[in-house]
Amino acid sequence: MGSSDKTAGKSSNLAALLSNLPTAETWKSSRDLIANGDDVTWRGNSDETLLHLVASRAQSDTYVDFLLPVVYQLAEAGIDVDAVDEAGNTALHVCAICSAGYRMAIALARVGVLPDSRNVAGQTASDIASKLGQTSVVEVLSATGSGLWNAVAESDLTTARRLVEKWWFRVDLRRDGVSLIISVQPSTSGTVIVRLCPANCSSICA
Repeated sequence: MGSSDKTAGKSSNLAALLSNLPTAETWKSSRDLIANGDDVTWRGNSDETLLHLVASRAQSDTYVDFLLPVVYQLAEAGIDVDAVDEAGNTALHVCAICSAGYRMAIALARVGVLPDSRNVAGQTASDIASKLGQTSVVEVLSATGSGLWNAVAESDLTTARRLVEKWWFRVDLRRDGVSLIISVQPSTSGTVIVRLCPANCSSICA
């Protein structure tokens, strides 16, 4: 994966940072670059995103420790978590081949990368992980099902509740300009009530 900007024809400081081996300072540098306006929409020569670069470094538990905050930083900054490279791979497909992909897979699923997305070869991330004997990654992807968006869209409240309450899935997802959140209201107990509903599943919002 290169660090040149495929679409804008300019270099990306974030891409350069994330193309290198991570250190304990990586998340701080990433935070500062994002705060200073570095473009999180960068695409590389193989159409990979910054999230693909992060996932590709899940080669040791130490590297994952350094990079997990970056996953959440990029998601918060508005990166397209569902983006695929020229082979149709999401960031989850990429981490599935990495030796320390287990916790990276959890983080990527939490921020909204679709666990059941298929690449050009027709493979899901779980298919790849299973073929490589990455049992822990397969278990994570099996537990997360088709992700929070699809669970809500299919009125699968049990799965949606489990993903939010047990797995701490991000709820402020957007697809094609549509938000998963339709309202946020304070409750009498001092907590916040968040109502979730994609455009095609109004029945669960009643």
